[in-house]
Amino acid sequence: MSFEQWTVDGALDANERAMRGAKEMLRSCQPPAMDEAVDEALREYIAKREAELPEEVE
Repeated sequence: MSFEQWTVDGALDANERAMRGAKEMLRSCQPPAMDEAVDEALREYIAKREAELPEEVE
């Protein structure tokens, strides 16, 4: 990419381009479909583990 094209594209450094790409991937991410039984078992497990946490942990 030429300097001119880089400037036209916003003059983003590698970190800025990476952050932009990561945010786009997160926006377009779709959670996988789960079987209802697996989903319910997972929710029960999470609730059980949360109940075991001390009061000061959120």
